[in-house]
Amino acid sequence: MATLTETIDTIDHLPTLPSAVTRLVGALRSDEDTAEIVGIIRADEGMSTDVLRAANSAASGATRAITDIGEAITRLGRDWVRALALRRGCGDMLCDGGEGYGMRRGELWRGAI
Repeated sequence: MATLTETIDTIDHLPTLPSAVTRLVGALRSDEDTAEIVGIIRADEGMSTDVLRAANSAASGATRAITDIGEAITRLGRDWVRALALRRGCGDMLCDGGEGYGMRRGELWRGAI
């Protein structure tokens, strides 16, 4: 296993979160009005899809189809929406990011959740 110094020495640049994820997490943290949060999610097709898919999943207790982002946020709750956004923004970094630590693909992600 590489030492911390060896791992840091191999880093050329640190990836950043997509701006939509950063804005959404900030809005959720500051208890922004739901309309503002809906606007951020609607501006990102992938995030919209993730939120609607989660709201319509059996895990969310879906009994009828949800097609409105605001209603999806209400069904899921802000914490779940925050987790979806962070998974969308960090998922690839955490899945591929373990190699410097001597981990296989996905181990860093599994350890983070």
